[in-house]
Amino acid sequence: MGSYKENIEKIINSIIPVSKQASDQIYDLYKVEEIAKNNVFVGKNNLVVRDFFLLEGFCKSYVIGRDGQEVTISFFKAGEILSPSPTRVSSGTSIIYIKALTTIKVAACESVKFEELIMKNMEVFKWGSSLLEVEILNKVDKEVGMATLTAKERLLNFRKKYHLLENIIPHSDIASYLGITNTSFSRLRKELKTK
Repeated sequence: MGSYKENIEKIINSIIPVSKQASDQIYDLYKVEEIAKNNVFVGKNNLVVRDFFLLEGFCKSYVIGRDGQEVTISFFKAGEILSPSPTRVSSGTSIIYIKALTTIKVAACESVKFEELIMKNMEVFKWGSSLLEVEILNKVDKEVGMATLTAKERLLNFRKKYHLLENIIPHSDIASYLGITNTSFSRLRKELKTK
């Protein structure tokens, strides 16, 4: 895992800067794993709750809609933290799915171990609180965008944030995330190409 230490420290400090001691304590909880493309590594009702730093690749979180189709909630790229467990767990089990869209590498730890560290270290507690704030702000930003932006503006914002992803994953995942049909997504892409 040594080759990923710098990446993990960078991810930790992207939330709020912490001391080397606090960073090392967080780092020591995590183990690097490779997860194959299309693997659902967090499933609804999973009892084992873990938290993840995404080191390589892309993944998404999603739910199953009333029609039985996947509804994409979020995308994650290398260098990001996947939605922290308090934002995706209810009554001790996951309420969403997380799927690898490419082969990915994650640093994973059992959430209970992180919670134990929070109770012992005030600096890590502050870091964890800041992480939750960032997650909430991201969710609010997406909700406001869904309510106030046109589909074209949402696609342009998506492209700014995930410029490579559109050429890598199924367009149905992106259409779902943007809240539009596959047909509308294809039409938008054609329209933006001609401009």
